[in-house]
Amino acid sequence: MLAATLVVASVLPTRVFANTPYFYPAPIPSSVNPMLNIAGPTDHQVVGSLVAGFQEKHPDVNVHYEDIDTQDLYVQTVSGQLEHVDVLISSAVDLQLKLANDGYAQAHRSVHAAKIPEWAKWRNEVFGFTLEPIVLVYSKALLPAHRAPTRAGLLNELEKQRDGWFDRIGTYDIRRSGLGYLLAVHDERSSYDFWGMTNALGRAGVRLYDTTGEILEDLVSGKLSVGYNLLGSYAYAWQKEGLLLKS
Repeated sequence: MLAATLVVASVLPTRVFANTPYFYPAPIPSSVNPMLNIAGPTDHQVVGSLVAGFQEKHPDVNVHYEDIDTQDLYVQTVSGQLEHVDVLISSAVDLQLKLANDGYAQAHRSVHAAKIPEWAKWRNEVFGFTLEPIVLVYSKALLPAHRAPTRAGLLNELEKQRDGWFDRIGTYDIRRSGLGYLLAVHDERSSYDFWGMTNALGRAGVRLYDTTGEILEDLVSGKLSVGYNLLGSYAYAWQKEGLLLKS
């Protein structure tokens, strides 16, 4: 839950944000329907399913959702632009924890929150409710022999056939994606070949993106052959719909 009480806009650079709003009216409308305001980077199609489940139990509640990139979500929160928002949802867990530690969250206690394991919540202010696999995603147009099942295998492919992979790899832009930055930090701390992979991706002219959906779109269109460090839930959903993906 969000409690925006501190405004520090004066120390932040001026930026134009491209928030995309979505409104889900209460199934049982009235003149006094409460409004639940949510903001996050999750695609609205996914949020729509979540909201539908929520409104089955709470049919009198309107829901307003703002689709915002993880980094923008953090900046707008600390600059006081999201004071109307009740709940922030983000895959950039490090930024969520920083917001809570810096005083931007209020505790939420309920019978439902009590059922969440201790390791999946922080001070009853931040709650983890999904476990997201991070995957490599290949276009099915790519020959099976080149679909390395591991990051070490992909690195070997990049080193052997650099020209064949040039401009054909997509991953997150860590300057714009809070999740991308979090994953890069984790890779650097846990992988012995992080800088080898970083250099190989640079030599291969890696394309940088803000969101998982944008990478998947270019995989389907044929612009890319592989997506690196993507959210598995998105990839599996696209694969289930019959799109040309192999994860």
